[in-house]
Amino acid sequence: MASIKILNDTFQTLGVNKYGDTVGTVQIDLGFGNIVTAQARTTSIGQAGSLDVAGFIGRYVTSPKPWLADVSGFGSKLRVYFGRDDRSGRFNKANAISFDPKTYTTLCNPAAWAAVETV
Repeated sequence: MASIKILNDTFQTLGVNKYGDTVGTVQIDLGFGNIVTAQARTTSIGQAGSLDVAGFIGRYVTSPKPWLADVSGFGSKLRVYFGRDDRSGRFNKANAISFDPKTYTTLCNPAAWAAVETV
């Protein structure tokens, strides 16, 4: 799997969502020169300047069910979470995600990513 990098310096603010988070868009390098634009929002968790990014889903090898993946971070330092709590050292959730915005929109809360007021 190629290394995913959030290009934080490309974050473009669109406004504030109904929860008070700054929302916008950011470019993501999915590896091998494949750069996409995704919805993003600021986060107070983790490193300053860290962003939550929309559009990722996770899948376990044993099931075709898509899970809403929470992907956040700065650059290539990502925090990935989806599904159940797996603290086993044998499973790496970062290797089980894919960028699938179409499926993501069927699973997410759209209000978290929509600007209700501009800044």
